[in-house]
Amino acid sequence: MDKNKVLEKSRKENNMEYEEKIYEKASKYGIFLIFALCVFFIVTKGIVSDMRGLKEVLPFFDLVAIAAVFSCFNCIYRYIKLKDKKQLYYGIIMIPSIVWAMYKYFITL
Repeated sequence: MDKNKVLEKSRKENNMEYEEKIYEKASKYGIFLIFALCVFFIVTKGIVSDMRGLKEVLPFFDLVAIAAVFSCFNCIYRYIKLKDKKQLYYGIIMIPSIVWAMYKYFITL
């Protein structure tokens, strides 16, 4: 086997390992952000429901915001680490969803 082919194959394998580490790290950060947002929304809904004396559940726009933030953060983190412009575009596309869901959440409080 040619020495250059072996070196090229080794570089590709190392690059794949690096990409896998980036995906794993992005997911860990995303999960932390999801947890923080969930706590925020749960506390907010509990306080507002008590203050208003509501007997029905408030709408779940917060869950849409959580999913959008997770998606957006993962895509942007992948772009920063891997320089894959496709990931940046996906992240940017998610921003209007986040803004819409947060707006709907706060006006329904």
